Amino acid sequence: MLVHLLSALGLFTGWRKDPFGEALFFQFLNEWLLRQTGGAWDNPASFQTLFADRDAYCQVVDYLRDQLQCPRKISYLGPRNYLASRSFTALQMPWAWKDPRNTFTLPLWLELFPDAKVIHICRHGVDVANSLRMRCDLLLQQEKQRYRRWRRAHVVWPKRRRFSLSPRCATLEGGLSLWEQYMSEADAQVSALDDRVCELRYEEILRDPNAAVETLARFCGTIDRSPEINAVVKTIEPDRAFAYKQDSKLRAFADDHATRLATHGY
Repeated sequence: MLVHLLSALGLFTGWRKDPFGEALFFQFLNEWLLRQTGGAWDNPASFQTLFADRDAYCQVVDYLRDQLQCPRKISYLGPRNYLASRSFTALQMPWAWKDPRNTFTLPLWLELFPDAKVIHICRHGVDVANSLRMRCDLLLQQEKQRYRRWRRAHVVWPKRRRFSLSPRCATLEGGLSLWEQYMSEADAQVSALDDRVCELRYEEILRDPNAAVETLARFCGTIDRSPEINAVVKTIEPDRAFAYKQDSKLRAFADDHATRLATHGY
C-alpha cells in the first residue's frame, strides 16, 4: 500500500520489485549486509557487531559504493533511467525504496546518501505477527507441494530453497518478538534524524488516507497528482486497521501481551 501511495505522489520506487513492493536491487544488498554478521531479516540483532569492527565496516561501505555504480543498478533504475541518468545521484526525479531491513542497515545507507530522508511506517504488533505467521504457513504448504513434485530430482540436485519462510515467525510469539526488535531499533535510528524522518502509523493511514497523503507529499516535496492519488485511496480498506480485533484468539493474545505492545505505543 505504501509503495502505491508513494508512486501516486510521484516518487520512483524501483523498476523490478517483489510482490510486496520492495526493490530487488536494494533487497539483495540488504540481505548481503545482514549476512556479513551471520544475520537475516528475521534475526537482525547480530548486525550491530559490524559497527564495532571499523575496518570491516569501511570495507562494506566501499563495496556498497561500487555496487551502486555497477551495471546491476539497472534492476532498480530500469532501462530508460539507466540510459538517461547512469547513476542514482543524477536521477531527474525523487526516488525511494521500501525495505524493512533498512531499519538495521540505515547507518550504512546514510554514509552513501547523507541527505536522504526516511519514512517510517509502523503497525500493531499482533497484526504484524499474524501476517508473518500466515505468510509462513502459505510458503510451507507451497514448498511441501514443490518438494513432493521434485523429490526424486533432489537425489541429483540438492534442495536449496528452505521449507519455512522463518521458523521464528511461524508462531505469534516469535513474530511479536521480531516486531519488538524492529520497533526498538527504529526508535533509536529515527531519534537522531530530527526533521529528516516522517513517522506514520498504518492504522492512521487507513483511517484518514487523504491526511496521510498530504503529510507524505509535504515531506517528500512532490507535486499533487490528484487523479493517481484518488485511485490509490479508493483501494484502501479501513477495516484492515487493528484487524486482530476480529479474531477472539488474536484479541486474547493482544491482551496477554498488552504491556509489551504499550511499550511501542500500542
